[in-house]
Amino acid sequence: MRQLLLSAALAAALSGTIGAPVRAQDFSPVVYVNNAVVTRYEVQQRARFMAVLNAPEQGEAVAEKLLIEDRLRLDAARQMGIEVSDVGLEQGLSEFAGRAGMTTGQFIQALEGSGVERQAYRDFVKAGVAWREVVRQRIAPAVSVSDAEIE
Repeated sequence: MRQLLLSAALAAALSGTIGAPVRAQDFSPVVYVNNAVVTRYEVQQRARFMAVLNAPEQGEAVAEKLLIEDRLRLDAARQMGIEVSDVGLEQGLSEFAGRAGMTTGQFIQALEGSGVERQAYRDFVKAGVAWREVVRQRIAPAVSVSDAEIE
């Protein structure tokens, strides 16, 4: 019995759930994109994230579409050898928070206070940073603007 209680206490401590309500989370696959999966939980989190941002289009159908697009963007980046570093991700978070007139800490606190999990907004920013680099590498070298066009 002592071993059972010790194991339960250790599991709760490691998961950070002591005193916190347990919420059922549905990690069942919704759609497969190449070699990646989008889960029901991710769709729910993205929908909540978009609602907190007061995005013009919201709901789970929109969230699913956006997550599919993110998987495709990340796959394109991976194929080009583009990896988003921790520093790049933190810079992206800072830039995104700045658009809302907040520090990164304030932004994270506001999201998490609204029930948006850390991974949900980090995945969103990571896909955006990766895609920006894909565009930069694919399109920027092909664009040439002359001095006459600038004037």
